[in-house]
Amino acid sequence: MARALVFGLAGLQLALTEQDCEVMPRAPVTRLPQADPLLLGLSAVHGRAVPLVNLARLLDRPTAEAELMIVIRLGQESVALPADVVYGLTDLPPHTPGAGLLGDALALAAPEPLPATAQPLSLQPLLGALRAHLERV
Repeated sequence: MARALVFGLAGLQLALTEQDCEVMPRAPVTRLPQADPLLLGLSAVHGRAVPLVNLARLLDRPTAEAELMIVIRLGQESVALPADVVYGLTDLPPHTPGAGLLGDALALAAPEPLPATAQPLSLQPLLGALRAHLERV
């Protein structure tokens, strides 16, 4: 079983597994001139500038102002993902992660307020897609 943070964004229920992350209210965003639309801007988190990724756009979903963000620490760096709602933590059933950004929906056995299913969000493909988009700028 993998421990996962289950959250909602743009009508999707997503599960982010085994990450060093923190959920917080969305901080003010400083937009960057001529930035790729995948980058919403930079937010100050604990005194550091953290890129806020437009995850909805990356998933081909409508983009809206999310009220929360999930800050994921990657060694010395961090990246933030918007979230409309955070449901909580749960154990995901055994599954084989795919090479893509989203895995197949998994049934969650946890009680309310968790949704019945969630799609695992793979961080490495997310970072690869972000890197590919930003390298074109």
